[in-house]
Amino acid sequence: MQHRSLAILLFPLLAVAACAAPDQSGPGAAIAGDAGFVQTAFQDGMAEELSASYAATNAGSPAVKAFAAKMLADHDNMNVGLRNVATAQGMSVPTSPSDTQNTDIRAMSNESGAPFDKAYLAAEVARHKELLQAYQTESVSGTNPALKTYAGDRMPVVQSHLSRAEALLSGV
Repeated sequence: MQHRSLAILLFPLLAVAACAAPDQSGPGAAIAGDAGFVQTAFQDGMAEELSASYAATNAGSPAVKAFAAKMLADHDNMNVGLRNVATAQGMSVPTSPSDTQNTDIRAMSNESGAPFDKAYLAAEVARHKELLQAYQTESVSGTNPALKTYAGDRMPVVQSHLSRAEALLSGV
C-alpha cells in the first residue's frame, strides 16, 4: 500500500518535470535562448559561406553560381554583424560550422555540375528554413534586446534567400 501511495504522489511530479524539460529539437537546441540563437545563426552563416565557396567552382548553372556569390557576401556581412552584437553583449560565437554541417558540405563538394547544383540548393532550402525559424523565434521570444533587434532586422534577408533557393531548386 505504501508503494502505491508513493507512486500516486510521484506520478504528478514526474509528469510536471517532463513537461518542464527543455525541448531538445530545432534551431539552437544545443544551447537554449539567446545563446542558442547566436550559435545556430553563426554556425549556419559559416556553413553558408563554406558551401558557397564550393559552389563558386562546382556549380554548373550560372544562376546557381550567382546565387552562391550572393550567399557568400550576405552571410559574411550577417556574421560580422552578429559577431559585433554578440561580443558587445559578452557572448562568444562559434568558430566553425557544426560537425554535421561540415560533413554534409564535404560530401556535397565531391559533386559538380547539375548534381552539385541540386544538392547545394536542397541544402540551402533546408538550412534557410531552419535559419528563418531561428530568426523568427529570436525576434519574438529573445530576451536580449540587441539580439532581438538584430534578428528582426535580418529576417527579411533570410526570407529572400529561402525564396530564391526554392525558386532555383524548382528549376533544377
